[in-house]
This record gives sequence, structure tokens and C-alpha cells, in this order.
Amino acid sequence: MRRRSPQLVYNLDRDAFELTNLAGNSVNAGLIAIMAARLRELDPGWTGSAPSAPASAAPPDYANDDAFE
Repeated sequence: MRRRSPQLVYNLDRDAFELTNLAGNSVNAGLIAIMAARLRELDPGWTGSAPSAPASAAPPDYANDDAFE
């Protein structure tokens, strides 16, 4: 059985030491799904477990640090 890696998402501007993993926060689920969709575009063989992005999800505003809670 292959063990899957945990999802790790950090806001490096606010948490430079990567102490708070934001992946478990439901507020970030859309962002994680968008990132997973982008990974699937770049690497069709990627078999990560993140859900697909919802059709109505807006792309993340990378310039807005407050978008990552």
C-alpha cells in the first residue's frame, strides 16, 4: 500500500517558519482544488488526492496575502 503525502499549504509572508499548515482549513479548500487542477494540467500523470476545482471557483489572487487564511 502506497502511503500518500499530506497536503501542505503555508502563507510564507505571515508564517516564514512554516508552523501553521493551512491545508486543513476549509476556507482554503477552493484554493487547494485550483492548485491540484493546475498540477493535473502540468503533469497529467499526477495522482494527487486533492478534489477537482469547482467550475465556479475563481482563480486565487496571489497578490492578496489576506486570501490565504
